Amino acid sequence: MMLQVDKLEKFKKTQSTKDCLHAKYSSQTGKTVVGDSEWGHLQIDATSLFILYLAQMTAAGSL
Repeated sequence: MMLQVDKLEKFKKTQSTKDCLHAKYSSQTGKTVVGDSEWGHLQIDATSLFILYLAQMTAAGSL
């Protein structure tokens, strides 16, 4: 996931679907396995839910 930090920073400014974090990436290399325009929808998976909850707990001062 750390390989996508540039996309995350860009998404925070643009909030464009093309700048969203990839949901499909290689577990061995960490690199994406599909291009930005090849995945037709946003996917909420366990990783993105974890990041969301972590950010909310951090903002609320729970950590």
